[in-house]
Amino acid sequence: MGDYIELSDLAQRVPFKVQLDLADDKNPGEMALTDAQENTLRTAIAADTAPTDTRLLRIWNILTGVITDGEAQVNSYLSYVHSTLPLTGTNVTNIIKAHSMTFAAWYLYGRRQNIPDDIQAMFDNATAWGQRFIPTGDDSTTPIAGTTPDPQFVGTRRSFTESSLKYW
Repeated sequence: MGDYIELSDLAQRVPFKVQLDLADDKNPGEMALTDAQENTLRTAIAADTAPTDTRLLRIWNILTGVITDGEAQVNSYLSYVHSTLPLTGTNVTNIIKAHSMTFAAWYLYGRRQNIPDDIQAMFDNATAWGQRFIPTGDDSTTPIAGTTPDPQFVGTRRSFTESSLKYW
């Protein structure tokens, strides 16, 4: 499913029942998922096959979306040191998988409620890990070598007045 993690991996950060609560955008008056629906979704996740039921598909799409977002967050950091992303094979280390799960869990919790302290701490750790790849001085406030930080006007100054623009 994902480049680094699968839907089933998300349970290492967020219990399945909590995933359902965070991802189920119930319509007004809609009841909680039945045991049969939960089992159908568990089976779909294990088989990495999207369910056909409309409500379960909405949940599936939200869960796969947070995984995509989590992996994109990891790739945004890795892009500073790798030209080809996503990483594949033996380049996908456990730390990349762990941080992908953490970012995905953070995005999932962020949909509904305050983020639990343990997830926030893992997120802060994963963010610090990723920021190590960002070169220092790589921001818009650092002037490019050979340029002046304050641009100077070059050319002939022209004043635009009502009389100079009357024919436009």
